[in-house]
This record gives sequence, structure tokens and C-alpha cells, in this order.
Amino acid sequence: MKKLLNGLHEPGETETASAPERDEFLSYVDAGAVLRVCPRTIHNYVKSGRLHAISINSRKKLIRRSVLQQFLLQAEAGFLPPAQEPDAAQLTLNI
Repeated sequence: MKKLLNGLHEPGETETASAPERDEFLSYVDAGAVLRVCPRTIHNYVKSGRLHAISINSRKKLIRRSVLQQFLLQAEAGFLPPAQEPDAAQLTLNI
């Protein structure tokens, strides 16, 4: 897990740099590469509420690097936020 956390820093960037100054945004593809999962898994984490993403437009969402780092720390500690139950309005039946 430490290797994954170390991967969140750009080459030459020190860990003492303050988060608001250096906070970058990652696409689902980039976040998936850091976590070593497919982008669809990142999408599922966001959809279930386990990972927070910011909507850029109706189709594009980005994840803050600091949010991904916090997610990794929680995973390392054995605590991940539970998935949220979908609203009844979001549920559809295909018969």
C-alpha cells in the first residue's frame, strides 16, 4: 500500500508541499492506474458513494488527488466507507 501512496506524488514533489497548492485532479483512468483497478471500478466506487468525484459536465467527473490518497489510507487501515443505498427513484425494473 505504501508503494501506491508514494505513486501519488509527482517526481521531484516533496511530501511537505501543502495539499491545496498541489492538489490535482485525476480522471477515472488515472485513478484506476494508481489503485491498479479498471476505470469501471472507480466509476462503481463513485456511484456507490465510497469515493467522491467532482462533476465537470454531464459526462466527465474528476477525482482530487488528495481524496484518492485519503481513500487509500482508509483502505490501508481497513476502513472503507459503506456503499450508499440507491434512492427508490433511481431504481428501474426491466421486465
